[in-house]
Amino acid sequence: METSSLVIERNEFSTRDSDTAVDFLRRVYVDNQPRFAVDVRNTEFAIRSAATPAIAVDNMRATMNFGIDIESFDYLLVLMQTKGQVDVEDRADRVRARPGDTYLFPPGIPLTIRWHDPEICALRFPLARIGAVAAELTGIDGADLRFEAMQPLSAASNASMRRILGFVGRELLQPESAMSSPLVADQMSRLAAATVLSAFANSTMTRDYQSGPGYVPPAVLRRADAFIEANADQSLTIGEIAAHAGVTSRALQYGFRQHLGITPMGRLRQVRLERAHLDLQAGDQTRGDTVAAIALRWGFAKPGRFAIEYRKVYGCPPSHTLRT
Repeated sequence: METSSLVIERNEFSTRDSDTAVDFLRRVYVDNQPRFAVDVRNTEFAIRSAATPAIAVDNMRATMNFGIDIESFDYLLVLMQTKGQVDVEDRADRVRARPGDTYLFPPGIPLTIRWHDPEICALRFPLARIGAVAAELTGIDGADLRFEAMQPLSAASNASMRRILGFVGRELLQPESAMSSPLVADQMSRLAAATVLSAFANSTMTRDYQSGPGYVPPAVLRRADAFIEANADQSLTIGEIAAHAGVTSRALQYGFRQHLGITPMGRLRQVRLERAHLDLQAGDQTRGDTVAAIALRWGFAKPGRFAIEYRKVYGCPPSHTLRT
């Protein structure tokens, strides 16, 4: 199987000129001409970023105080403060974040933001991506997703967000990132989005109870499973699988759980593990085949985690299969 590669867009920028820093922030992050208030003393501004279509990371450091009054962001921005302080206000809430705190900027609402000598790590999600993961996990219409607070639900939620921000941020910023694999990038962005949805209060947690969608014919599940089998080497969403099967995402989730005891995305991961097993059987170390490369080809970024999953299913380490 040919391994496709994803182009990761990388950016590094630094300046000691406050006007240049303001212009950069305006051009890159907000389109609606926010108003900046900048304390120009001892200005130093630096940012390093990496982006895929599904998720982006920014590491920003500034030795200046600056503020933004913005109409809205058209993406979801989740941040971790590693130095300095930020004060954020919307119509109903006010947040002050210090080192170790995580927080988010809800899209679609006016915000007043004041940073003081900040150092932050941030993840940016397209709204379509975070909505698709919400639909996959809960069955809601992704367009109806709303975030109801800027701070995590608990200290444990904050700790989970810190781990995922650090993990995805480090991986995406690496020069030879595993996220150049489309399947790995897809899974990493899904993991990060799912963590955000569990850490911050949002409409998936408060929606009214809905009963199951009723009977889902076996033919629907067969169509969905055949589509997964045929496209396991592609980045798939629950919406794409459901559309091919001719049902809603919620109905497909329900049918898989009721009749197969697994989610559609869990089944996709099963198939990818099966394909990795076949590639290991056909592999040849003298040609340069490695467990890590085969695992990455099928969306498993961490060889250690792949080896654990593989042993559970096949009863031996993947290195044994490749050698024999």
